Amino acid sequence: MPSIRVNQELNEGTYFLTFTIKNWYYVLDRHYRWNIIANSLKYFQKNKELKLYGFVFMINHLHLITFSKDTIGFIRDFKKFVAREVLKNIRQTEPNMLKIQRYYSKFSNPFCHSEMSTEINSA
Repeated sequence: MPSIRVNQELNEGTYFLTFTIKNWYYVLDRHYRWNIIANSLKYFQKNKELKLYGFVFMINHLHLITFSKDTIGFIRDFKKFVAREVLKNIRQTEPNMLKIQRYYSKFSNPFCHSEMSTEINSA
């Protein structure tokens, strides 16, 4: 399913991307979770022709400056893989964190449905 924020006609290009953890929870700063992201980006560079011009990893979001011939596919596959791997890491290292986040998410924005959201601006 294509991202609703990237026009099919503008799929190939350089973009500034921001991926944000749902409800801005601090989850990326522990248990080698930045390594999950870094290794995923290396994979996309090697196997999917992703060009990575810059990145910043924060405790609850990350910024990327990328070029891809298939930006929609990169965003879809990257979010899917990283979300699964981070959740698997959380289940192994901090299983109670998921219970706490589920409890507090009852009081959060009901319109936020994905594990990670993406903002895309053409660079």
